[in-house]
Amino acid sequence: MATLVEKEIESKLYELSYLISPDLSLEEVEGVLKNIKQLIEKHGGQTNQEHAPFRRTLAYPIHKKREGFFGYIRFSTDPSQIKEFKKTLQLSGNLMRFLLVTIDQNQLKDEQRQAHRLAPESVKKLYRPRKEKQQEIKSEEFEKKLGEILGE
Repeated sequence: MATLVEKEIESKLYELSYLISPDLSLEEVEGVLKNIKQLIEKHGGQTNQEHAPFRRTLAYPIHKKREGFFGYIRFSTDPSQIKEFKKTLQLSGNLMRFLLVTIDQNQLKDEQRQAHRLAPESVKKLYRPRKEKQQEIKSEEFEKKLGEILGE
C-alpha cells in the first residue's frame, strides 16, 4: 500500500482546457463543468485550480460555430489514469474541443513568482513628486528685507 507521500510523488499536475458548445444554457454549462469535476475525482484526481467557463468568440469556426464557452481546470492525478480520462472526455458530446497538458513544476514556480511580483500590494510608486518646503516669512521680516533691497 502506497503512503500519502508516495501518492503525491506519483501524481502529476495537469491542465485541462476545454471548449463547451454555445448551444447550451448557463445552467447546462455548469452541469457539464460539474460532470468534468466528477470525472476527475472518479479517476483519483484532485482539483487544484479552476477558471469558470465564459463565452468567447472563436478565431475560426469549430463544428460550424463561431462561439463557445472556454474554461480550464488544473488538477493532479496518477498518470496511469489519464488515458482512460481522455477517452471519457472524447465521448462527451458537449465538449467541442479539449486540450490536456502536463504542468511542469518549474513552470508552476515561475508563474507563482511572476504573480507575486505583479501583486498590487508589492507595486511601489516609481516616481513621487517632491513637495517643496515653503518658508513662511513674517510681514515684519518681509518689510525689513524689502527695505534692504530697495536701499531705504
